[in-house]
Amino acid sequence: MYSTAGKCAVVCVSLVILWSILAGSGHAAIDPESIVAIWTFEEGRGEEVKDVSGNGNDGFFLGKPKWVDGQFGTGLDFRSLGDVVQIPKFGLVAPTKEVTITFWTELGDTFNCDILSFDPLVGDNRITIHFPWGNRVVWQHGTDQHSAGAAMPKDTLGNWEFWAFLGSTKGNYMRVLRNMEEFDFREDTPENKPAFRTSEQNWGIAGRRGSSYTGVIDELGVFKEVLIDDDIRSIMDKGLEQTALAEAVSPLAKLATTWSRIKAQD
Repeated sequence: MYSTAGKCAVVCVSLVILWSILAGSGHAAIDPESIVAIWTFEEGRGEEVKDVSGNGNDGFFLGKPKWVDGQFGTGLDFRSLGDVVQIPKFGLVAPTKEVTITFWTELGDTFNCDILSFDPLVGDNRITIHFPWGNRVVWQHGTDQHSAGAAMPKDTLGNWEFWAFLGSTKGNYMRVLRNMEEFDFREDTPENKPAFRTSEQNWGIAGRRGSSYTGVIDELGVFKEVLIDDDIRSIMDKGLEQTALAEAVSPLAKLATTWSRIKAQD
């Protein structure tokens, strides 16, 4: 029979081995504290959209978005003017130095000022994605368009695509990925580096100031850190629930919990 000390030694050795294997994979778990909101649009009916992260950023319909087949399960079609999902009090209120926004979309049949926007409409530190605006992808924070993305590719129309928008005021850059390929990268000057934040105002998915998005949106996630490419690719391939929420209780996270319990027994 092992003594208590012997059992602890065996467990510790096992944890070290497990840690080495997982750490060597180069794939870290997404920090659950970084998750602001995850909308998977799996309701499939009704006029409410649930934030499945548990952070309470639930939304409700304005207009008549339609439930349709999405990239994973169901998504929302916003093809009519005024179709918006409104988030009454969005959770990214405190300033953050980093942000990642990911989503799948099937863009509709026009490039004319359709907008996917996260914008509280007040203050200088808003976060906004215009998709597209003047036939361009625009990734904005603050009062200026700190990153005006490249021209919208014409083959985007009618095709499902995965997009990721990353910003770091610490790293002084903004980055846009299209299907995990570099679409735009811009370094800002130091004076154009406000912290990302919002106010407790209405935020809209697929609309801003009366302008609506034209197309289908699915798997929309917001994080208050810059995710590594491996995690972003996993979100693209497996979906947000299987990546972001599953990794919140990943082996690495469980390892940390187990180690804490062992230390508590010492």
